[in-house]
Amino acid sequence: MRTGSIIILTEVYLLKEGVNVFHYAKDKNLTTDHAILSSGLFSAIRQFSESTRSSAIDFLASKDEIFIYDIIENTDLIIICIFENNIQQSVAREIIHEIKTQMKKLEVKKLLHGDMLDPKKANRLTKTITDTAKNLLSVEYQVVAAKEIFEEQVDLSYLLLYDYKAEKIHFFESFNVSSENQVRQFDAYKQIQKTFTKLISSQKLGKNFRTIVVIGENFSLSINKYKSVFNVAYSDNNLMSHEILELPFKIMSLPSFTDYEKNFDNLPKRSSWILDRKSKLKTNEGEPPYWDSAENIINALTSIESLIVSFEKDGFDEIKIFIDEPRYKQIIITKNYMLDQKIVEMYYD
Repeated sequence: MRTGSIIILTEVYLLKEGVNVFHYAKDKNLTTDHAILSSGLFSAIRQFSESTRSSAIDFLASKDEIFIYDIIENTDLIIICIFENNIQQSVAREIIHEIKTQMKKLEVKKLLHGDMLDPKKANRLTKTITDTAKNLLSVEYQVVAAKEIFEEQVDLSYLLLYDYKAEKIHFFESFNVSSENQVRQFDAYKQIQKTFTKLISSQKLGKNFRTIVVIGENFSLSINKYKSVFNVAYSDNNLMSHEILELPFKIMSLPSFTDYEKNFDNLPKRSSWILDRKSKLKTNEGEPPYWDSAENIINALTSIESLIVSFEKDGFDEIKIFIDEPRYKQIIITKNYMLDQKIVEMYYD
């Protein structure tokens, strides 16, 4: 699934004295009966917790979803928001705060007409919720998620949200990177954007990359790109490589990297080239390279290796470049240490 289509706020209920007065659903096929039954269940759970515990329940989780309760201040209204479970709870609560703010602007208490929300005004509220959900990939929400993730992942070495166009750091935490190497890294990110974009476009694979994964002998690095913001996670093998690869996806509230990677599993190999120690590129199998392929590959590798050096590492074992627009395509570059060669493979339909 491509990031531009992700809206993971699935339902919103507004309850007045345990009765549903408004329901928003991402799935337009959900029936009125579904809303009535679900709101009754949610109300009963909260009432049970109030009567048997010291405080009312405000959070529930299932295998696929999370449910968050909140109150609309100075009213007798309760809001319940349901999210797909790949969202960080801090981001979910930030979204609910935004929806509540908009409800107050709409004076939602005054919108009640009898036992239900007035239909015309309900449409206004639906648009507010939809617009808020569509902003889920905004940098502001990513920063909220990054803060929570960095606090949770005690073995995480480095986490960054960086706008390479504006040269602006939105979030940065690191345990072992010097200020001098930080400067080198920001230059490397700009070069990575430039060189990998040129490599991908020159091979007619698309316009840009979505994710770059770099695995070395004792480190893992993941760069996820949305618009002009790089979302970067790095670890000195304190975390398993697959855990590092998941973090940028968690920050963006996207389905897991594991699920995303499945889109590339069955792509056929179209070409395999060998880049030798003298920077000569020759065909190993499949389609031959273009006249400028060697130069573009070398420039891309130079930018990645510059970033690796800034983490005080020697080199990479494997680089995977994921492209998902206009179609799923992939470049995999592996290092053959015995022959001092790099193998470059292209996969696409």
